[in-house]
Amino acid sequence: MNVSANSPQEKSTGLTSQSQLIPPQMKSKALFLRIMLYFFISVATLQVIAQQTRVDSIILKLKKVVSAPHIDSAALISIGRMIAETVLNDQQLTQLESVASTLKNEKDIGIYCLLKRSIQSSLNSVDADRAISYGHKNLKELENFKTPKLSWEKYACLMTLRISYRNSDRINEGFQYYSQLVSDALAKQDSTDLATGYYVLAGFYSTIGLMDQAIYNSKKSLSFMDTVVAHDEIYWDMSLPNGAGRWLNNMNVLGTYYKEAKQYDSAFSCFKTVMNIGAGREYSQTAAFRMVEVMLDIDSLQPVPALLNEVRSSISSRNSPPWSAVVKQSEALYNIKTGNYDKAEQLLNDVRELIANYHLPPRPYAGTMAPDYYFALLRQQQQRIPEAIVFLQKDIERMANIRVQLLTDYRLLANLYQSSGNGQKAAEAYEKYNILQDEVLEEQRRLRQGSFELEQQMNERELSITNLKNENKVAAITRNFIIGLAAVLLFLAVFAYNRYRVKQRDNSLLSTTLANLKATQSQLIQSEKMASLGELTAGIAHEIQNQLNFVNNFSEVSAELIEEAGQAIGNRQKAIGNSQADENTEIEQILTEIKQNLEKINHHGKRADAIVKGMLQHSQKNTGIKEPTDINDLADEYLRLAYHGIRAKENSFNATIKTDFDSAIPKLNIVPQDIGRVLLNLFNNAFYAVQEKKKRDPAFQPCVTVSTTRIENRIRISITDNGTGIPEKIREKIFQPFFTTKPTGEGTGLGLSLTYDIVKAHGGEIRFESLPGVSTTFVISLPEK
Repeated sequence: MNVSANSPQEKSTGLTSQSQLIPPQMKSKALFLRIMLYFFISVATLQVIAQQTRVDSIILKLKKVVSAPHIDSAALISIGRMIAETVLNDQQLTQLESVASTLKNEKDIGIYCLLKRSIQSSLNSVDADRAISYGHKNLKELENFKTPKLSWEKYACLMTLRISYRNSDRINEGFQYYSQLVSDALAKQDSTDLATGYYVLAGFYSTIGLMDQAIYNSKKSLSFMDTVVAHDEIYWDMSLPNGAGRWLNNMNVLGTYYKEAKQYDSAFSCFKTVMNIGAGREYSQTAAFRMVEVMLDIDSLQPVPALLNEVRSSISSRNSPPWSAVVKQSEALYNIKTGNYDKAEQLLNDVRELIANYHLPPRPYAGTMAPDYYFALLRQQQQRIPEAIVFLQKDIERMANIRVQLLTDYRLLANLYQSSGNGQKAAEAYEKYNILQDEVLEEQRRLRQGSFELEQQMNERELSITNLKNENKVAAITRNFIIGLAAVLLFLAVFAYNRYRVKQRDNSLLSTTLANLKATQSQLIQSEKMASLGELTAGIAHEIQNQLNFVNNFSEVSAELIEEAGQAIGNRQKAIGNSQADENTEIEQILTEIKQNLEKINHHGKRADAIVKGMLQHSQKNTGIKEPTDINDLADEYLRLAYHGIRAKENSFNATIKTDFDSAIPKLNIVPQDIGRVLLNLFNNAFYAVQEKKKRDPAFQPCVTVSTTRIENRIRISITDNGTGIPEKIREKIFQPFFTTKPTGEGTGLGLSLTYDIVKAHGGEIRFESLPGVSTTFVISLPEK
């Protein structure tokens, strides 16, 4: 039935008629959106209520602890952790501040400061700028208190403030603040502030990728800490800024910096020291975990599971989310390397959940939280390259202020783009990596610190010289006084004369000692100049190596493109027949010649890269630690290593090995890695000489003889081969850098030069005797002590 426009039905149902114009699908969509809006509002409301309930619970627990006859330290620590893990709004922050204000007195200073630091830790997760301002306000308030605990409370506030700076874009302000702290502490000779300031500066340098400065400042921090009283139980308390407990913690951190600098031997030495001294304590478990990180870096996976089991039990007892996260992260990396991808995925999701639940910043005190980077590694192993790239881009955005991680991210990103065939994106990632690395190298040169050990030696020499000068002044005053009395009394004159002769002999001895010390100082200055020259050489080599990387990478990419072009020509020839066969053949010949040229470019590029790496090795500082070493065991180990190495290249090669080791030789105080490198170079040269002679004379029987002996106070190591010998005309050149008699591509000419420098650095000597075509003997002489 039709209804007219003026009908009563339309007037009474006008609204209904308009709603009937809306399609049913739109009605359903609108209803869904309305339901979802109500749901999110309800969830948000519940979260606010839950958060407020948590804050109310914290306040009730706090009042209960404070009103108790005896303070429950464990309960206080738990309350502080609850505050730090809660995202506070302004109203809740005001509530906690109000409770804290009631404890602002000398008696409750510890509880008051704990609350304030916990609030700052909460702010770290949402607003680093506000956390920094809050931390400075806390430090300012401490100036109004006079209490024996003031030193510890100031230290704790400074350590909390460092996390705020480290996870913000204001790290330069942090450098200025803590550098001023060190400067003021030096003026006051305040060892606590010096240890704290240098420790925090080391962490800042590590964050921006300057590992030499991080190691230097970490050593400076340790030098102001007290380890003599490590046997006293009270000094294991981490609440003592300069106690043995804090010393072991900082030694763990120094090992981590060595690990990030890829100085793995030094890192292991630090961690072993902590495990020996702090056995049975949490420092030892922390060192065990850091050793896990090193082993994962160098792909030494066999000991990892046992160490991880020990670390997991320790971390679970601590109930520390940051530590749980970094341990799970390392466990995930182990599973990636061993192919257990499902387990790795589960662990990385656990890390993400811990970061979200506890609002962990990118770099809290326990380590760097970078699950996206490890997800990228996992996806790379699963051949899911696009997903790996997306994860890396997320990590780069999150790690904006942490250059150590950014360098790792960009390097992996470039490799992923290259493996996916996107050369342009790979080049862009390489460029970003090189720019960032250049910034780090430039800052390394600009902020270069001297060797910590050299600085201590110079200080000791300067102190000795000052003492000698003072003694000379006293001697001069005494002499003049006696001569004056001699003018009055003859008897005293005779006595003064004898005294004068004695003092003259003393002064002569002191002058000689002073001259020797000045000569030592000149040698140290010359050593520092040579170290600076080495750093300049390293800088130039780095610059050359960056360009060589581009030459090698793009020559390989170009060769792949030529192969693809050749395949395309072949496919096209099949498609069009033989009408253009001659032309295509000529093109293929040209492509083949271009490919051969690229292979030559790549060969010589890699040859140049080997030379540059040799320059870097030649110019690097010796940062190894000397330790008592059995030279017989060391020589035998590297002799076998060299022999198996040459047989791995040519399994038909055989040689007679003779050893004559003096068992009475005591252990030598040397850097075993460096002397091992010396022995390996000489053994490799010996086997190379006998191998070359064997090629010329199939009936020849190669033989290499190694012996050790003790002559007076020196240890001699002799290495003899019956190979080709050294011609007379080149003997003066063999220790010169880049001089080699080996064919192109088989040697860089840096082995014997580096050997000579290492032996000299150990106070030793190296010489050789050779009969061309008959034999060669190298003799190393090292001091016994």
